[in-house]
Amino acid sequence: MKSTVFLALAVVLGGVPLACAIGHPLPGASNQGSAMPSAAASTPVAQGSSPTTPAPTVEPAAASPSPIGVADHVTVTEETVRFVRDKGDALGRREAIVKYPKISGVADPALQEKVQAAIGLQQAFGKSVEEMRAEFQDYAWLNELGYTVNYNQNSILDITYSGWGTGAYPSGFERYLAVNLKTGTVIYAHHLFKTEALGQVARLVDQAMQAEIQKKMAEVKQAYGEEIDLKIYAAHQFRVKDLNHFTITDRGILFHYEFGFPHVLKAAEPQDSYLLSYEQLKPYIRPNGVLTAMLPNLSP
Repeated sequence: MKSTVFLALAVVLGGVPLACAIGHPLPGASNQGSAMPSAAASTPVAQGSSPTTPAPTVEPAAASPSPIGVADHVTVTEETVRFVRDKGDALGRREAIVKYPKISGVADPALQEKVQAAIGLQQAFGKSVEEMRAEFQDYAWLNELGYTVNYNQNSILDITYSGWGTGAYPSGFERYLAVNLKTGTVIYAHHLFKTEALGQVARLVDQAMQAEIQKKMAEVKQAYGEEIDLKIYAAHQFRVKDLNHFTITDRGILFHYEFGFPHVLKAAEPQDSYLLSYEQLKPYIRPNGVLTAMLPNLSP
């Protein structure tokens, strides 16, 4: 399973702000996203059962769209930089590869700049490329950082940054970003759902999560007997504050949860992502919000 730190960022091309996920920037925060995992954080932090594999290859950019105001998506191209240390670390590592998205196809230059900032490294990790490069010279934990475009239509851009590094143990991390392409602002859960319905949505996700916890507990008990104390699962509940950890897809909203089990217990972590369809979420979706296009029959 993956060791993850989530951040979801959705961008909508017309008028709603962007949302966060486990790894999303916090509402009201500036571009100071949560910092990239430190040496301490990269050791016993997990969201899966086995070390994370290198970041996935970015999806090919869509065909060149019409400028925003006509189309509902943007063109995403890949920028690649390499960090190189003068000397290798204790394991001989001298290089890290960082890939990040560049946006084009927005008619308004100011809006395009705003969209770019909303999905950039500064927003996701609280650091610019050059700051990350300087940090790599001092501590070469990072091996690779890349991204995947999850959704790029209906005036929403959703991207996941995925990376991995090696400290005491190999570990991975993720940041989920969603942006409103109409406004260039980050999308949060309260932009997707009615404010009074956030508790109900959290309970729906928690039901799915508790089912996965029960399933994993049965597996662990059968495989390890009393070796692993099942009390490690007791405190985990999906709450309203966790709703900002999500990915927007064409099938529904994928919510993410960070169990954070120590490295030695990664195999005991339950499934950590839960998909709710738009049909399930329909009663709670904010009218005239960023998800309205997914539900043509949603009452205004």
